[in-house]
Amino acid sequence: LDGFDGCTGAAKDFDFALRAAEDGLVVAVAVEADEFLFRAERFAADAPGGDFSRDELVEAMEKILRESQRTAQLIDNLLLLARADSDDEILRPVPVRIDSVLQEAVDRARQLAGSKNIRIATEIEEAAVEVNGEVTLLQRLFFVLLENGIKYTPENGVVSVSLHSSSDYAVVEIADTG
Repeated sequence: LDGFDGCTGAAKDFDFALRAAEDGLVVAVAVEADEFLFRAERFAADAPGGDFSRDELVEAMEKILRESQRTAQLIDNLLLLARADSDDEILRPVPVRIDSVLQEAVDRARQLAGSKNIRIATEIEEAAVEVNGEVTLLQRLFFVLLENGIKYTPENGVVSVSLHSSSDYAVVEIADTG
């Protein structure tokens, strides 16, 4: 893979998450997830009888969506850690179509990009290029890189994603204007 300019922040964030979980901060993540669920439940209970304008409801739902995505990401990181630490689960690379895995990550990232009015420009060859890998981990890798690009790109910016291949290798490039 090539073109990881500006993505060191994602690696540092992920490394921090790994160290934090190893240091026993799993409880803090669980508390944060519980707090989010409590707030979302309270809003859902109050909304039908509340006197909210359409704009207030839309804003509240957007906040719930952002927080649920962030919480889901934290949980995904913890599950990944647990899986990596488990003696029961050994990673077994299998042939994976890199174009479809990358496209799925792009589709997930578009929701985040839309909230900042960021465009994701893609140039993904639809070639049957296969790599040996673990689908979940590859999707997570691409999503973390895209998320990092979105995080550091100013509003109305662009995150570019491309996949080019030859008979021997695939090159994925993710670049941002941040």
